[in-house]
Amino acid sequence: MLSPDRAAQHSARFVSTLLHPFLLAPLTILVLTQDWRTAALIAALAVLPMLVVTAIKVRRGSWSDFDVSRASQRSGFYRIGLPIVLATGLVLARTGASPAIVRGTFTVAALLLCALLLGRFLKTSLHMLFAAYCAVLIMEAHPMATPILIVLLVALGWSRKFLKRHTLAEIVAGTALGVIGGLALVL
Repeated sequence: MLSPDRAAQHSARFVSTLLHPFLLAPLTILVLTQDWRTAALIAALAVLPMLVVTAIKVRRGSWSDFDVSRASQRSGFYRIGLPIVLATGLVLARTGASPAIVRGTFTVAALLLCALLLGRFLKTSLHMLFAAYCAVLIMEAHPMATPILIVLLVALGWSRKFLKRHTLAEIVAGTALGVIGGLALVL
């Protein structure tokens, strides 16, 4: 049987992995559009390349982990992630994807740019940024899901703090950016 501390550690890692931006992107597209092809396209164009680059960087020791948790490594993540997201938006626009999906992709690029600019002051939680962004979009489409999404956001915030990946300010900054991005898209 696990000690309470070990159980909390496992729970925090589980929540953090379950709500990782790489999983939330295609899942949110699927929930919002119920279109497997678009969700798979987002996964192939953005998530898979980022996953491959991250795996290579972690394996080589350039990045500490899949969350790119060290502030000094974040600029490298943004230099790779931002062009991938922008290219994904361009491909989606050229292939006739829904205008809402294209706008959503470019909104994610704008959010990453904001997080990059804030990086001079704090390491914005991208888990919280992306989870809050996705939650706002899903809440707009499925208001009954709001209580569940709020619980998931709180659990994710707890996990990021418990795992010492972020300070409270970094969690709040990520959440605020995600909410602002989501509201900008739905209003």
